[in-house]
Amino acid sequence: MAHFFLACEDHLSGSFCLRLIQNYFPSSTYNPIIVTGGAGELRKKVQAFANISRIPEKATLILTDLDQSPTVESLINEWKEGKKYPDTFFIHVAVREIESWVLADADAFSQWSGVPKNKIPHNPDNENDVKQTLLNLVRRYGGTSIKNDLLPAQGSTTSKVGIAYNNSLVNFVSNHWNIQRAKLNSPSLNDVDLCLSQYQNNI
Repeated sequence: MAHFFLACEDHLSGSFCLRLIQNYFPSSTYNPIIVTGGAGELRKKVQAFANISRIPEKATLILTDLDQSPTVESLINEWKEGKKYPDTFFIHVAVREIESWVLADADAFSQWSGVPKNKIPHNPDNENDVKQTLLNLVRRYGGTSIKNDLLPAQGSTTSKVGIAYNNSLVNFVSNHWNIQRAKLNSPSLNDVDLCLSQYQNNI
């Protein structure tokens, strides 16, 4: 089983990296996740990760957000710069932000946050600003503790999210989120499932 090197933009994305590895490659080992703090720095690591994935029994996984890129395919092609990469090199893209995968498990998010399931978008990949969608849902329907964690302090003009936003959602992803439910509501996550399942079946 391959040893994985993982990289992503932020700690919330990092929690998804771990869930993906644990779900598809539970016997694999992995290095501490590289968190770059942004897509620009993450893109700079593509060639280094490609070189690692050419080493026998090594694999790499990069997770980024689509943001304002037109399509997943165009973003990946841009990052790969037309070069050929090994089958053990993976770039996966959340559409349009990683919060779409959070909301995709509507059952778990509803139970965890207090937001009624029927208020959660059926396909959060279609949300233009899914982080704001999540915050608006929590602001209107969420339980008190979840509001305190995820929402900025009342009157704050410097922060768009609460001080415990990342830690709270990382806890949700690590302990409540289920990829088998979530992939049914997120085409981008379903594409990841198909890719990693295929690789899993071929090793």
